[in-house]
Amino acid sequence: RNKRDGVFPEINYNPIEDHKFDPEQWFCYPAKIGSLLAFVYFNVKFMAQGVALCNLFELANENEYRGRKPDLVYVYGYEDGEMNQAFYQDDKNNMLVALLSANDYFDYFGYMKKMCLTLHNVYQLNHGNLPIHGAMVRMKLHDDTVKNIVVMGDSGAGKSETIEQIKGLGAAYIE
Repeated sequence: RNKRDGVFPEINYNPIEDHKFDPEQWFCYPAKIGSLLAFVYFNVKFMAQGVALCNLFELANENEYRGRKPDLVYVYGYEDGEMNQAFYQDDKNNMLVALLSANDYFDYFGYMKKMCLTLHNVYQLNHGNLPIHGAMVRMKLHDDTVKNIVVMGDSGAGKSETIEQIKGLGAAYIE
């Protein structure tokens, strides 16, 4: 797949409560999403999407996650025979919990990226912050001047594509 559809609705119950997980079938990527700690669990069948997280979110080091409650928990690829995609605001534990079913329909990195960012944004809004949907590139010019370009807009507006074009067209002039 190369396109994500639908929304990630909020539900009023924890979508992973009472679920069983075989530890041999799951990996956890402890991600730093902005200032938040996210435990992103992904089924081994969706290894490509899980590994691709390192291109988007920095891996938290052991000192940042050991003995600490995450702000966000996302379970990607739960084999329930359904097409569930939802999140829950766990006010008691001050965290967000989300689940996406294992389904060929969801076999696309956009479902990994979008839910992680949705959880981050909902958390930030709940804490009085305004998240901005954008993309950014840091460029080093030949004279060692460093410039940043920030592009903001709705999903699908072409932010990432614009930055890729800047990088491609300016390759001879920027690092």
